[in-house]
Amino acid sequence: MPEYWFAEVNSAWTNNLDVMVNEDPDMDGLSTGEEYIAGTDPQDELSVPWVDIYTDSGSLMLGFDTLKATRIYNGLERYYEMAGSSDLVNQPFTNNYGFNRIQGSNVYEEISMDTSDPSACYRLSIELDD
Repeated sequence: MPEYWFAEVNSAWTNNLDVMVNEDPDMDGLSTGEEYIAGTDPQDELSVPWVDIYTDSGSLMLGFDTLKATRIYNGLERYYEMAGSSDLVNQPFTNNYGFNRIQGSNVYEEISMDTSDPSACYRLSIELDD
């Protein structure tokens, strides 16, 4: 994480970068480092990645905002990926469900879910990559 990002968010944090990257000052469950990756505000407890679950014409849907990486990310792009597991004890999350990796573009993305496996669990991951 670049020091200038810390300075923009809270200049007092630049005195203790190694500690602040793992802290959660707004107590929303995400560390400052995770908020940097997600593009959310580490000082606002309501600024978190959010996944909506709803039905549309009988289909189960997941929806979420994709945030485009800004200039502070030095050419890195933000990517979103949905993974699933039908058995959290014996099967790790995988991308065997046919989901595509989505580049952040400041649009609301909607994904139709496969409901043939009622025990399936899903996880949305956010990462920075080039």
